[in-house]
Amino acid sequence: SKHNSRKSSTPTKTQKDNESLKEKILEAMANSEDGMTATEVGKVLGLTPQKVSALMKQLIADGKVEKTKVGKSALFSLV
Repeated sequence: SKHNSRKSSTPTKTQKDNESLKEKILEAMANSEDGMTATEVGKVLGLTPQKVSALMKQLIADGKVEKTKVGKSALFSLV
C-alpha cells in the first residue's frame, strides 16, 4: 500500500499523448459514415492497429465509440 500512496493524480506523458491521439481518432472517424477498422484508423494516423485498438477500448469505455463485429473484423463508429 506504500507504493500506491505515492501515485499522484497527475497524468503521465503517455496518458497525455494518448488523450491527444484519442482526439485525432475521433476526428478521423467523423469523416466516416460506415465506421472504420483499427487498421484503417491506423493508416490515417500513422499508428499500429494494436495501438488504435487499445485506444478504442478506452473510447468505448468513455462512451464515445461503439464496436460492431462484421465477420472477423470489428468496425468502430462514433456514438
